[in-house]
Amino acid sequence: MTRLVVLGGFLGAGKTTLVSAAMRRLSGAACVTNDQAKDLVDTAAVARLGAVREVAGSCFCCDFEALARNARELADEGARHVLAEAVGSCTDLVATVIRPFEDGRAGDFDVAPLTVVVDPKRLRRVVFADDGRPSGLHRGAAYIYAKQIEEADVIALNKIDTVDEATRRRLVDRLEARFGVPVVCTDASAGEGVDAWLRLLEDVSLRRPIALDLDYDLYAMGEAALGWLNATGSLRGAERDWGVWLGAFMAGLRDRCAETDAPVGHLKAMARVGGDEAFAACTSRRDEVRVTGRAVGAEATWVLNARVELPPAALEALVRDVARHDPDAVATFEALRCFSPPAPVPTHRVPGPAPHASPMDPAAQARAVELLRGSPDPTDRAILELLDAGVLSSGSSAPVKRDSLLRTWRARAGAGPEGSLWRAKLDRFVGQLEAAPPELTQYAWRGGAYRAHVVTAAAADRVLARFLLRTRDRDASAP
Repeated sequence: MTRLVVLGGFLGAGKTTLVSAAMRRLSGAACVTNDQAKDLVDTAAVARLGAVREVAGSCFCCDFEALARNARELADEGARHVLAEAVGSCTDLVATVIRPFEDGRAGDFDVAPLTVVVDPKRLRRVVFADDGRPSGLHRGAAYIYAKQIEEADVIALNKIDTVDEATRRRLVDRLEARFGVPVVCTDASAGEGVDAWLRLLEDVSLRRPIALDLDYDLYAMGEAALGWLNATGSLRGAERDWGVWLGAFMAGLRDRCAETDAPVGHLKAMARVGGDEAFAACTSRRDEVRVTGRAVGAEATWVLNARVELPPAALEALVRDVARHDPDAVATFEALRCFSPPAPVPTHRVPGPAPHASPMDPAAQARAVELLRGSPDPTDRAILELLDAGVLSSGSSAPVKRDSLLRTWRARAGAGPEGSLWRAKLDRFVGQLEAAPPELTQYAWRGGAYRAHVVTAAAADRVLARFLLRTRDRDASAP
């Protein structure tokens, strides 16, 4: 079965670099890139390493069918691992991508824990505010950044070469304490920590039944705050390494953004001469421009992606002006699109479990039994007898279909003590179950075994017992 590895994280975190490092290590790896418009530098970068598809013009969540189709095609072509890199302004991936894949809406995939990639500098400014200065992002964009981390199963603290060891350890401790998930340190450009991250993704128990509380209006505001520019064109002049030209262009663009106090999400460009490619990237107004590769010739084609907190018209004017920085070179744009992303409208949004719906561990069950023993309610006494008799715990780990499970529960209820009272509460549960299947399936998600509403009998029994005890508490507090 093909494994799907979804990566999220804000613009400039190093997702593409981490994907590239993974593709060098994984056998049969392919990738699906994602952007709000076509002509993506990341697609060209990853294409050198294996099969790649692009979902352009929308985020994964708003065009789930395109993601599903591309993932299936790659799997049909023999890909053993499909790495899906979400656009950097996207969040709510668990509800809109992970769960739809888990319930079979895209075919049969083994879904890995969700990785969210963060870089230390932006993390310190946006989440921890270490220097006491503003985050440098619009409040909606900062909200997206925090929500991305909140839904992670695994956090990849990337670009660790940019901070000292003490800062690295402090950030790991704070992330683990605040978000409660594993943190792996990576320097994807050097390959450091990549193997440890891939090993971590083998642990399906890391998948969490999280319900992200998301303000979609503020989410949309954060996306709309960014000017989004994708362009392709040509470069002409005396023979040269166009990677050097890209470096100067990007430095000029970065400096102009700093002069206008416009936060940079990322700036990426590629120049191609024949089969040779040069790449340049910058991820904030404070960062150095990184140039890799060489593209030598008198003419080149180029691709530019810029994500800057500016109105689209202002960003386009700025880019066109900076492109004229070298009087000995002519940069032209054959296709240019500059816009602000529209409000997200997910294809699917599979609701997550409520916070109270976590599985009953032994201590919680002992406390529940203690409460039941002191209750004068005959229904609660019936539940206790069923618990003591093992009626609510089949002890089976065999997969069962939902309808079969409901028939089994009803049969047990009829055979148990005070069965009519027990069936009354069971029917209330069944009503909720049929209206909201995740009430049942959340535990199978956590174990990584959920497929087409198939759960284990033992896990489902725990959900039922939890529901019965929850209705007891709610009924007792009702006026």
